[in-house]
Amino acid sequence: MHADVYDALAAIAKELGDDRAAFDLVFTSWGAICWLPDIRRWAAVAAHFVKPGGSLYMAEGHPTAFVFDDAHRLPDGMPGYLVPYFGREPFVTVDPRDYADESARLANATQYNWCHPLADIVTALLDQGLALELLHEHDSAPWRMFACLVRDQVGMWRWPDKPWLPLAFSLRMRRPR
Repeated sequence: MHADVYDALAAIAKELGDDRAAFDLVFTSWGAICWLPDIRRWAAVAAHFVKPGGSLYMAEGHPTAFVFDDAHRLPDGMPGYLVPYFGREPFVTVDPRDYADESARLANATQYNWCHPLADIVTALLDQGLALELLHEHDSAPWRMFACLVRDQVGMWRWPDKPWLPLAFSLRMRRPR
């Protein structure tokens, strides 16, 4: 099955023959929401699939880190400012590099991304009737978000000298029974 995330309700209902499909766990992970313009609409879709007593778990890059970028690197090698944290407009970048294969070059290099503030993400899910059980901010991420980050002993990427800003967050929300 292949569908736009905003069309997931109809696509899954068609696939399963049931428009009430719900799951014990809905999982969303690294790099899923930065491509989406409407975080409230995404939250409605994600929450729809959490059955009573079930959970949504999310691990994602921290929106605070997404305001910075290596393309605007500071003289000391730290990433520079790219976009406003509270901006609601997409930011457009043209970069032919592929994060998964450094030697690959993308033919379609224009990317549209959105930086959703942490409060917008959490509030959108709360507004769908989910209850917040945990929210953690992390000083590491599983990919090299910035050139200055260093890999630790477990393979995560961290700031080189001290944790300047969070690089990731995770949350768990539950639908009450």
